[in-house]
Amino acid sequence: MKKNKKFHIIIIVVVLIIGYLNYFKDEKKEKIEEKTEVITKNVDYKGNDYEIFADKQTDFLNKDESFFNMARAVVENLVLTGDNAILDKDKNLLLNSNIKGKSLDGWEFQSETFKFERKKKEISSETGIFLKNEKEKTEISGNKFKSDTQMTKMIIEGNAVIVYGDMTLKSHILMYNKETTEIEVPGKYEITQPGMKMNGVNLKLNRNSGKISGGKIKIITDKNENFEAGKVEGNLNKGKINFTKNPKGRTYQDKEPIDYNGELLILYLRKENKKYIAEKIVLEKNATLKNKSSTLYSKRTDIDLITKIAISIDTPKTIIQDERNGETVITSDTLEFNMNKKRIYLKENVIFNNNNPKKGRTKGTGKFGVINTEKKIIELEKNAIVDAPEAIIYADKIIYKSETRKIDATGNVIVDYKKIKGEKDDKFNS
Repeated sequence: MKKNKKFHIIIIVVVLIIGYLNYFKDEKKEKIEEKTEVITKNVDYKGNDYEIFADKQTDFLNKDESFFNMARAVVENLVLTGDNAILDKDKNLLLNSNIKGKSLDGWEFQSETFKFERKKKEISSETGIFLKNEKEKTEISGNKFKSDTQMTKMIIEGNAVIVYGDMTLKSHILMYNKETTEIEVPGKYEITQPGMKMNGVNLKLNRNSGKISGGKIKIITDKNENFEAGKVEGNLNKGKINFTKNPKGRTYQDKEPIDYNGELLILYLRKENKKYIAEKIVLEKNATLKNKSSTLYSKRTDIDLITKIAISIDTPKTIIQDERNGETVITSDTLEFNMNKKRIYLKENVIFNNNNPKKGRTKGTGKFGVINTEKKIIELEKNAIVDAPEAIIYADKIIYKSETRKIDATGNVIVDYKKIKGEKDDKFNS
């Protein structure tokens, strides 16, 4: 009995000791936990690269992090405000919610998160950003943003847009260098300006000088004129763009397409009533101009898109296609093609050749000539000669109708028949 009583007393003492130890262990734990969190109000926190002002600062000692409420931070060139800010263990600064910022050189921006990496001297946002500079009249936006703290070199990724002046440039990613004012796009892009749209890949554009270069490109105007090539360079400010690597273009006359090709296509633009219009095209090296009924070949052709007049030099060649009468080839020293009148005016050493497999060859020469591209009629003047299968005709003026092969001659006319004299042939009228 005494032994049992003694045993129970020992058990009670052990329980009391354990309870006592646990009580002080919990009390000690609470004290430790209280010491891992320090709160400071009306904060002015100074670091090596930034200064933070906040209503309240909470330091988490066990995590080596600080949390700021209603924070305002000065980071080198930037002043930032946000609902919350966090300093991590590496002393990187992260701002959350309603971020607004300003730089000393005029940039203002908005975002939901903003990060400053102290070692890299880099700022970034991955929750969308909008930047604006009133002085430079520039707006930039995108899903992701990265830059140095001076905002000298910016990288925008995801729905990237830059707007300045009357130009809007969109791409997946773009890079803007503030010092060189160069915009670079490593991929697809779209540029819109009043009166025209530009699509291409791999762009370099200097916003101050207007210099542009890149890979594949296509420009479409409000008039549905389009010009494209595998490579581009030029100057938008000067309104001159060079297309190389299989350049081609298309304009319209009375709803009919006119196509242009050459080794080099130069497009000249001008601004009129706040819109850009295509003013002129220059085709060089194997230049080709083609409409529904004829094709013009030359070393160089200048096309005025306002007056719709094309001028070719260096012995241009015009080919008229006719299903019934075959191909007619016309050459001269120079020519002028009036697209409105559908007339090609030929100067000096005009020669035409028509080869009809069934009816033979017809050749004509003259000092001057006119081609009606719509009706496929060729007029020769001054020392005009036509050598047809039936006869040779000499006249002041000869009209050759390509579709019917009918010849009209006026002025001083001489007909040298190749048939028996006296045989009537109503094909020739004088």
